[in-house]
Amino acid sequence: MVDHEARLHRVGTTIGGRYRIDEVLAKGAAGTVYKAYRQDMERTVALKVLNSEDANLLERFKREIKATAKLQHPNIISIFEAGKTPDDRVFYAMEYLDGATLRDILEGETTVAYHRVFNIVSQLAAALGAAHSMGIVHRNLNPDDLMIAQQAGNPDFCTILDFGVARIMESESELTMRGEILGQPEYFAPETLSEDEVGPAADIYAVGCIAYECLVGKPPFQARPRMRTVWMHVKDPVPPFPDEVTNTAPKEFLDIVMWMLEKDPAARPRDGRALGQRLDSLEITMPRRTTTGRQVVVPPPEAPAPPAEAPAPAAATPAPAAPAGGSRDVRATPFSNRVAASRPNSQRPLARGQLLDEAGKRCTFMVRGATPDAIAGSALAGSASMNLTVGAPIRVAVPVDRQGSRYVQLGGVVAQSTGAPPELVIHLSEADDPEAYQALVAGWAAQ
Repeated sequence: MVDHEARLHRVGTTIGGRYRIDEVLAKGAAGTVYKAYRQDMERTVALKVLNSEDANLLERFKREIKATAKLQHPNIISIFEAGKTPDDRVFYAMEYLDGATLRDILEGETTVAYHRVFNIVSQLAAALGAAHSMGIVHRNLNPDDLMIAQQAGNPDFCTILDFGVARIMESESELTMRGEILGQPEYFAPETLSEDEVGPAADIYAVGCIAYECLVGKPPFQARPRMRTVWMHVKDPVPPFPDEVTNTAPKEFLDIVMWMLEKDPAARPRDGRALGQRLDSLEITMPRRTTTGRQVVVPPPEAPAPPAEAPAPAAATPAPAAPAGGSRDVRATPFSNRVAASRPNSQRPLARGQLLDEAGKRCTFMVRGATPDAIAGSALAGSASMNLTVGAPIRVAVPVDRQGSRYVQLGGVVAQSTGAPPELVIHLSEADDPEAYQALVAGWAAQ
């Protein structure tokens, strides 16, 4: 029998020759998560090390790395690299987040105010939309795997931490045998028990269970033994919301939660993107409420600012030089040849993206407008440690649509940087990734 305590790495020791262990964040029979520091890159990371030698768990761990590494989304944890310890245990390094899990919040507060639940569910819809569009189903979404932190001006910025039992839909291998229960049955979709393969709608059901628990203070179904909980998902009707919830939360939002909890997967939102589209329309058309139930009217969307008059050629300020083989000058492209739907002057935020500089430092980027040649927005969390000076090379993960259901990564150069936090204009490089560039152009043209 493996002594897991003996296999823990001590604080101050080094893993992989470069990660100094600073703290044990979580531990279990299968693995341990450490807070670690990579000195050569001046980066604090979370390091997950597999303890078990079980071949099935090792394969799941590798699949978790594969699934998470394929995803690039602000609400999904980022993996930096994977490797092996001197005693041949697999590990991977991921971004370190300073916050609390949703489970911690529920244990401290019991229930969560409607407007916070709406915020969290909207972010989960966007993240799952990105995963589902790449053929990845999480299959085990629960409050323990959701980190809530103050980030990017959002007090409840939500990040999915774990894709440990995710299924890559085109994969031929299936590690979970029928009847085997992995994860927490309080969040299992009814079809988990009867179907060999579950699809994106199973993740939507889990989000519904999480939203219900946040609003009510307990999951819709919970019993002992665990198998009884699973059968309750299959056979029992969802308990109605209590009066204290229906008296404060808008009926339209509660209806969406119940929609996610339909027994038949075909009756739910088909995937994260479909859920996000419904939530997005709800946010625009419906008054918000405070925790006391008082309505707060949401103002109509701001009209885009009128385009500025083009300066006379003699007075024009030269644009910063683009990197070799890269970005084009926006003003060199006739307006008639640009995407007609692009809104570079709009001050209404589109969605969050991510910036990455040459040193590997990242920050959140609030996108405010785009053309085929440039994007504009505000650099938010983490921008103080980045090189965001004019002319600095940068990579950006930018949303293709307003739901944030798909992101593309592009290279570019900082063309403008003003204020604190900085307002940026980044000239994009079509040559860097033509396919991603065209996806961005097509996505904006469709809006």
